[in-house]
Amino acid sequence: MYRYQHEKWTRTRNRGALRFIIINGVLLWGCSLGLLSWLLNSFLEFQQDPSVSWSELLEMLPILLGCFAVGGILGGTYNYSSFERKYYAHERELAKNGDSQ
Repeated sequence: MYRYQHEKWTRTRNRGALRFIIINGVLLWGCSLGLLSWLLNSFLEFQQDPSVSWSELLEMLPILLGCFAVGGILGGTYNYSSFERKYYAHERELAKNGDSQ
């Protein structure tokens, strides 16, 4: 971990794990991928059957967003713990070398 990464993660972790998971996991990853998946699926449905109605397609949107949001929670939690491991490894290295930031 580089010094700028360490400083950035220090600021991020001070804001809290829940905020990181919600913003990076659920919103940026989960909901955006869920929406993209729904748009792609809707496009393919229209290609196969042009008479498909929007109400049929909109029924699937909350299901996809919910599933991808759960995936975002899992992914965000994994990323947070991964960054924490790197952060603490860097902290131990700094303490071992006697360096201060």
